[in-house]
Amino acid sequence: MPNAINLDFNFEWDDLFEHPKAIERLEQEVFPAYLRSSRWFGGKAKVIDKLQIERWLVMPLPKRNGYFLVLKIDYQDSLPERYALTISHASEGTTAEIEAEHPQALIAYARFKNKQGAIYDSIYRNGYRMSLIQMMANNEVLEANQTLLSFYKGTYLTDVEEIQQSKVLKVEQSNSSIIYDNKYFLKLYRKIDYAINPDVEVTRFLSEKTNFRNLPLFAGSAELRNEKQQSLILGMLMQLVDNEGDAWTYTLKNTYSYFDKLIETAAIQSEPPTVVEGKDYTGFKDMPAIFQQAIDKDYFNSVKLLAQRTAEMHIALGKGDDFSSFGTEPLTLDHQNRFLNETRNLVESRFNLLQSLTNILQENVGDLALKILNSREKLLHLLEDILSNPLAAKRIRIHGDYHLGQVLYTGDDFIIIDFEGEPDKPFADRRNKYSCLKDLAGMVRSFHYAAYATIYQYLNQKGARFLHVEAWADQWYHYIGNYFLNNYIDALKGSKLLPQKRSSILKLLQAYILEKAVYELGYELNNRPEWVIIPLKGISYILKRY
Repeated sequence: MPNAINLDFNFEWDDLFEHPKAIERLEQEVFPAYLRSSRWFGGKAKVIDKLQIERWLVMPLPKRNGYFLVLKIDYQDSLPERYALTISHASEGTTAEIEAEHPQALIAYARFKNKQGAIYDSIYRNGYRMSLIQMMANNEVLEANQTLLSFYKGTYLTDVEEIQQSKVLKVEQSNSSIIYDNKYFLKLYRKIDYAINPDVEVTRFLSEKTNFRNLPLFAGSAELRNEKQQSLILGMLMQLVDNEGDAWTYTLKNTYSYFDKLIETAAIQSEPPTVVEGKDYTGFKDMPAIFQQAIDKDYFNSVKLLAQRTAEMHIALGKGDDFSSFGTEPLTLDHQNRFLNETRNLVESRFNLLQSLTNILQENVGDLALKILNSREKLLHLLEDILSNPLAAKRIRIHGDYHLGQVLYTGDDFIIIDFEGEPDKPFADRRNKYSCLKDLAGMVRSFHYAAYATIYQYLNQKGARFLHVEAWADQWYHYIGNYFLNNYIDALKGSKLLPQKRSSILKLLQAYILEKAVYELGYELNNRPEWVIIPLKGISYILKRY
């Protein structure tokens, strides 16, 4: 960590929490600086009003104990958040190793009673990592300061004594990840909340209460409870699944190949064959010959498998007693109206943001943006037309953030991961039940992203620009998206999760796809303005067919 803070205390590390002035300096100076340097901290754009160590426990570790901390952060113009952090003190020699190998772990240089060293994030210490999985295997409980830290052993945690190595994955997002002997995967949640964590809840339910096996199986967890019996989920251990990468990377490989073949045959110089609207494309040979030549047949078949695995996931999530955390509930007109009102509000906020930023968009994007802005009433009318009549479907727990990046490709199968739900929503909202078509809309939109990402990330960077390239992207999306949808509907026959009429299925799916594309519009405007054309194209695609 560049410009790390230097601390000098005349007491021992084990006595840290007996010295309020030292704690005050950690809260006011050290931890705010460290959080802002950490990739997993989600409050970088917010102004911290106050940070306090809300709870702490001694973590018994080899050689020297650490401290587990719950940091509560109050912001000036936003709701408070909590983050989990375990800290240790390194000797001078170990500090040099951390600086060289894990500079992101360094929190502050610190001398404790003439013992020079550094305070650092404990997950970069092998002893701490090994103690976590051992405590899960033993169902251990730590108790102090009106706080209970419990470790749970899952059905699929075995042979812990045989584990030799552990390592922290270098790619950090909102969580931190540890691999044990290429056998187990521990996800440590950095941002935590007093609520049931849907990722742990859904993963454990699917692993232990259903026959669905296309996910990393639940092996253990760590949970903190306060004196009010409120719970914070700190981490989840799962079996590690061998894979070749995510389905997004696998799909891009195939979209790149698709366009390369079109360029080689010069087909891309002309307009693609016209799509026959309303026709079901249920097999590879139903497509025009040029698409059979350009789209890899193995990839096409894998889309069918992904549709089947998606349907199997939803059938499993519908298991359990009705009106419990799992099981099915009816999709009523009240729920449809609530979804309509939420989507109306989303459209208003995202379109207002788009209106305010049209002047900074590229000319061709700005023209499309204005066209979409002028279609606001048509879009709202479409949603009202779809959702104002009963659709006779079921609601279940869903994945909640389903796209190609949330699926691993093993070479011959798919593994679905990360059941945390939409990251922008509170945990309680992520546990709501929805039509399974909400997940399907996320995956369909992901196929659309893959087609257009290939244009902007691959073809344009190669300098390969063609008049009809977007039409060919739309055709790929049309055939792949419809094949995925048709196989998904076939796999759900008899489940009663979907409306009985195909026309009702397609209408409800359109509403969810529109909602997803409008959500993406706001995300791209705030984070990747150069990509905003993709959700704009997605909205336009549906409006043209309405």
